[in-house]
Amino acid sequence: MKFVACVLSMALVSLPAFGTAAESRASDSEANDSAMSWSRGPDGEDLGTVAVAWIQEDDPNGERLHGIRLEAGSWDETADEFKLAGGFWLSGQHGGSQRVFDGGLNIGWVFCRIGPVRVVLPQVKAGLEHRRRPPHDGFGGVLGVGIDAGIWIARRAELAVVLAREFEFPAGTRNQIAFVFRWGSPGLRWWPKNGS
Repeated sequence: MKFVACVLSMALVSLPAFGTAAESRASDSEANDSAMSWSRGPDGEDLGTVAVAWIQEDDPNGERLHGIRLEAGSWDETADEFKLAGGFWLSGQHGGSQRVFDGGLNIGWVFCRIGPVRVVLPQVKAGLEHRRRPPHDGFGGVLGVGIDAGIWIARRAELAVVLAREFEFPAGTRNQIAFVFRWGSPGLRWWPKNGS
């Protein structure tokens, strides 16, 4: 115990000698961290993206469905006016005896960009679904509109929440929430850059 007290007292005595250098290093580090945190995300970039999401929704027949959605797409912030995000998705959900599989295309406008925060509004989607159990078993269509709000936690990685209202025909409407992890990289693009 005396040893610990002695070490602490020596550390406290030596702190003023290192104070100015430590303070300048700390302020430089804070400035760099602040600059880095506000420059995260795909600012001015055209990225290919892949994503995985955990989804939950209340099915029109009363079942609570949950499952996984996989996405591949694009996140383009190179244009001056319309910065777009979109792609293809496949998902599978289950709850009780119901199983629903769907897939399609979604696209949205990157409406808000503040530092690492991105809001895609509106995000629209269209696709097909297959329902295993009645009512409305078999194939049907899906249209949806929603909002995708996320934060780029690193230069290439985003965590997002998506809230959507889906209109299935003939199955009816439902609300969906998704928690998304998205990875973006120029190396994932499969289309020519700048239309070339």
